[in-house]
Amino acid sequence: MEIELAIDIIYFIEICLNFVKRTRAHKELSTIGYNYLTGFFIFDVISTLPELFMGEIFDYYYLKIFRIIHFTKLTLPLNLLLTCVLQKYSKKRQNDLTSFAGLILYVIYLSHIMACIWLMIGVIDDCGDPDPNGANLTENCT
Repeated sequence: MEIELAIDIIYFIEICLNFVKRTRAHKELSTIGYNYLTGFFIFDVISTLPELFMGEIFDYYYLKIFRIIHFTKLTLPLNLLLTCVLQKYSKKRQNDLTSFAGLILYVIYLSHIMACIWLMIGVIDDCGDPDPNGANLTENCT
């Protein structure tokens, strides 16, 4: 649970920094803030603030699925690291290796999401206690 709290704090800091993060298209604070408010802000707030300020309540844990909107940002740190490490190789080789590493990271992340969904289904659809007499376990589920 401490890891989840740390991730929520990092996302909260990112929410605050997105109001002052300059881009080529938006250089003034008013346009930066307006752009973020009309873009990813609602997804970030819904996925971060309920868990951060109400504690790790499992009832609201499903709201973290809204973080999927940042799926493409997942490999940015990996790409930066691999670009620095693979400088001696050609650009094509760098792109191939970083793309493959990104693909592996996406597969791991999607496997994690699917495992979370599988666990959530198990919590929601409780089959009850198995029969101690050894009866068919599938009869308990409806």
